[in-house]
Amino acid sequence: MELYPLPEVDARYVDIGDLPTGFAPYDFNRLYIREFSVAELKLLYQGMHSRVRPIEHTFRAIQRCISAPVLALTDGDLEFVMAWLRMHSYPKAPLQVTWTCRQSNLVYPNRDFYKGPTPSSRDIKMKGLVEETCNTNNVNIVNKFGTRLNTLKSDDLHVDFEDLAMPTADTLSDFFQAVEDEPHNRHMLECARWVKMGSTLKQKMARLLKQPDMEMYENILECMRRFQHGVEDYMELQCRECNYTWAHENKPKLLSFFADNTEEDIFKIQYSLMAEFGHQYDPNIPAKMLLFNYSSLAKDKQKAAERRSGFKSMG
Repeated sequence: MELYPLPEVDARYVDIGDLPTGFAPYDFNRLYIREFSVAELKLLYQGMHSRVRPIEHTFRAIQRCISAPVLALTDGDLEFVMAWLRMHSYPKAPLQVTWTCRQSNLVYPNRDFYKGPTPSSRDIKMKGLVEETCNTNNVNIVNKFGTRLNTLKSDDLHVDFEDLAMPTADTLSDFFQAVEDEPHNRHMLECARWVKMGSTLKQKMARLLKQPDMEMYENILECMRRFQHGVEDYMELQCRECNYTWAHENKPKLLSFFADNTEEDIFKIQYSLMAEFGHQYDPNIPAKMLLFNYSSLAKDKQKAAERRSGFKSMG
């Protein structure tokens, strides 16, 4: 597999370095990548909101920015590429996270939360404490968050079962569609993606189900444990009701991994910059530059308005 050709003098592309798999599954050992431009933002928006194979729009956006076939990447390497693109294509900004607190708390009869050392069963009865799940819906603005990288062990890079291979992005679109149609079958669909034989997920699933015994299935479960790689997002969330602090870790969701800039938002941004500075529309402008310039313009206008009204900003 040859690297996709790059313009000879296109300085936007950089060597991404090593991948979580160490390039072990591929017949290429370098990957070049560039940040998103304005042209890719429209594809990402379509990917987040389309009802027909939405992930394919996201793949098209990524493919325009990397030097190898996106569909050949393993799930974990794809996550790493997406994390690089998110880091380099957007100005750093807080995350808005919506979550439900499932913490179990002791509450008084008047619904106040009990705070203090763990009470004895006698104290619980005397004080009328009752154990309840919080179930508060929270919306947190998170300023401190990070991404953790998980790589394969250097001495265990290759699947040693001839009939199995690490799942790659070429079956992800079919996988998401199948899970939507048959959510109860998600586990077996995940397992089927490890089957080497078959060009489609349906063919791989048929191959798995035709096995005369459990050997292939058990080998797949072993591979799932051994070859975990990719990225995890982590952050701390605090419940507004019971003050429970949750160290949240999760695998990125491919369809909501990038910032959601609607087409209307992008048009407004371009119009504002054109009206203010005479910037003409250019689909090749780095997305980060466009968003940063617009954010800076908005802040400058806010400060100018505050000065006119006699308000002194604390920031």
